[in-house]
Formats: sequence, C-alpha cells, structure tokens
Amino acid sequence: MGKGRIEYENLIRSSALFTLDRTTQAVAYKREALKMVEYLYQYLMSINAERYCEFGLEITQTANSCIKNYSPEIGDFLNYFNSAFAKEYRKSFAQNKMLEQHGGVHIPEQDQRIISKFIKLAETQGSYELSSEQIHQISAATGIQESKICEYIQAYQQSFSQSDSYLNDDGEEGSLFDMIASEDDSTNELFEVDQAIELLRHIDEVFEKRQQRQKPLLSKLITAKIVSDIAENEALLSEVTLHAFFDKSLFSEYMRSGTVPTAREIASQFGISEQSVSRTYKTFISLL
Repeated sequence: MGKGRIEYENLIRSSALFTLDRTTQAVAYKREALKMVEYLYQYLMSINAERYCEFGLEITQTANSCIKNYSPEIGDFLNYFNSAFAKEYRKSFAQNKMLEQHGGVHIPEQDQRIISKFIKLAETQGSYELSSEQIHQISAATGIQESKICEYIQAYQQSFSQSDSYLNDDGEEGSLFDMIASEDDSTNELFEVDQAIELLRHIDEVFEKRQQRQKPLLSKLITAKIVSDIAENEALLSEVTLHAFFDKSLFSEYMRSGTVPTAREIASQFGISEQSVSRTYKTFISLL
C-alpha cells in the first residue's frame, strides 16, 4: 500500500536537502533533490491523482524551480511549493481550456506570450480591452488573423482566471486571505499569525506599486476580503492599520453593521461594472 499525504508531508519536511551545501556536498545534494522532486510528485498524487496525473511535467518543473530558489526566510518549503504549483496549475489548466475553446487549434507558445504581454500591459494601465491598433500589432507580430486574436483574448480572459488561491496542506484550493485566521486556530501552519502578518506586509508592498487612480478601489476590495478575519484578531488588526491598503471607513462600517460590502456594492460606489471590479481584483492578486 502506498504512502498517504501525511507521510509525504513528513518526508518533505524532514528532508536533509536544505541542510546540505549544493557546492561542497554536490553529490548528496543532488541525491536529496531528486528524492524531493519524487516526494512532491507523490504528495500531489496522494491528494488527487485524477486531477494532477496529466501535470507531471509541470509538477517536476515547479519542484525543481522551488528547490533552486528556496531559502529559509521564505518560510515552510511545502507551503512555498503549494503556492507556486497552484499558480502553475491554473496557468496550464487555462491553456488547456483555451485549446478546447478553439476546437483544439494550437497557438504556439511564443505567440501566446506576445498576446499575453499586450493583455498584461493593458491591465497595468487599468484597461481590459485591447484597441484595434494593438490587435493589429499582435497580428503583424504573430501572423495570426485579427479575428482569431480577438477569439483568443476572449478565451484567455474567461479561462485564465487569476484567482486568489493556493493549495493548502490538505490539497484543497483556498483563498490567500484564508491564511488570516484567528490566533487560536492551530490546526494548520498556514494560519499562524506571523505568516498572516507577513502576507499583510506583502500585500501592502504590491499595493503601493499600483497606479494611484486604482488604489481607492483596490483598498476597498482588499479590506472587504479580510475585514471579518482581522476584526477578530488583535495582533492582525494592530498590524493592518499601519498599511496604506487598509480602508478604515469600510472597517468602521463593518464594525457598526457586521456586514461586508459585496463586489457589486463596491462597483456601484465607483460607478463601474461588477465585472470590471472582479478583473481589477484578480489582476492585483496575480501579482502577489
């Protein structure tokens, strides 16, 4: 009988890999790195083999990348891998969906990158629609008909939903903001207060880099996502009030009414569509 998830978690967390020097102990390091890749693969298979069996290459590439870039300052290695693989999984899943929506017609990866760059450029400028000139430029660069590019962009936006999710230790997808929980919740390492504080600080760093005109909307969206958790935790509440992204008026209203505004209500405040609000939030989350 094969090992279960808990056993693979223990193997991963007890590995000697990160106690070895990759230069002076190269042979031992390589041996432990190969074991770690296998452990991570089997860990995901033990969670949901049916879901992940077609993503062996992505699992291996993500594992190798995480091993190469990991440092103890990042925190728990398994959590680091889960977060990285969740993003890779969504990317690969979205690409497969796009192929389905295009009747199986393959769009070369290089062309996908060109189109994606234009989309992301538009998103950083607060727009989610490409101009006819931009579409013409993409067509000239890729050789793809403009009508096909428009179809591709629509499929991309529909299927590559950059949600605020990660794989937790149970292999379930959850919100990054689920990490912010009450201090007495010790059932999962992701819920430790110090990690939640680090997340808040990282959110603020990303928030500060956004365009000034986007910040009022982002502030309300982010605060709405976390307000019910931070209101119940003195340490997190003390931390979040130090950050620019925190909307104090929304927090005050929540404390008065006990209700969190919906995306539709926030969209109405800014005179924009709920869909636009959703895209703004997802774009922000993808940068975390």
